[in-house]
Amino acid sequence: MGAFSGLITFAVAYWYLQTVSNINETAAEGERKNGWRWFWIGGATYFGGYVLGHFLNFAFFAGTTDVAVGDAFLGEASAGDTGFLGIMQELLPLIIGIVAAYVVRKQWLLNEKFDFSLLMSRFSNKK
Repeated sequence: MGAFSGLITFAVAYWYLQTVSNINETAAEGERKNGWRWFWIGGATYFGGYVLGHFLNFAFFAGTTDVAVGDAFLGEASAGDTGFLGIMQELLPLIIGIVAAYVVRKQWLLNEKFDFSLLMSRFSNKK
């Protein structure tokens, strides 16, 4: 999953660079933002969320994975649960990284307020 995470890190950083480029097209000369700085901030934000996701995996799921699956001759081919818990352990860091990058982009790059109540209203049962 490391190669995919690296590609996603680059994609998120490029997403930030494209956003800054779009903002700078209509901004005045003195109000333009440094695109390369936001490129690195975007990559670092995703990577920080990714590391946080791994920490949460370790903190909450430590000791819950099953015995590794594999042959004694070939070694242990896969280490851990291949069910829902294993899928969540694999995808949690990616999801947290992408959500962190989205929130930082919306809050500080686009200067739009991220409203958690709108997000919660979509998932609540109240009508």
